[in-house]
Amino acid sequence: MKFKDTLIDAIDDQFDIDSDYVPAHHKVIEPNDSYRLHVTVHPTTPEGYYHLKIESQWLGAENPEARQTRYAVTLTKGQMLDLTDTILKGTE
Repeated sequence: MKFKDTLIDAIDDQFDIDSDYVPAHHKVIEPNDSYRLHVTVHPTTPEGYYHLKIESQWLGAENPEARQTRYAVTLTKGQMLDLTDTILKGTE
């Protein structure tokens, strides 16, 4: 199995996109002590689609709790996996 396929499977398992009930999944990525990326995926309508939102948070801002939406998109599971594949290819 290719490394890329293993990562795609791991992401698929983490977000459990195939289950009947999928609550929003949220992960915080902290590139450094003062900056965070919030990644959220949740099911949406029409059925079979999922919403991905990436927000940034700068802890040194006037309002350190505020988040700025950097990317938001609604895709099918297959499109999500294509997006993941593209990102992983960029790191090869």
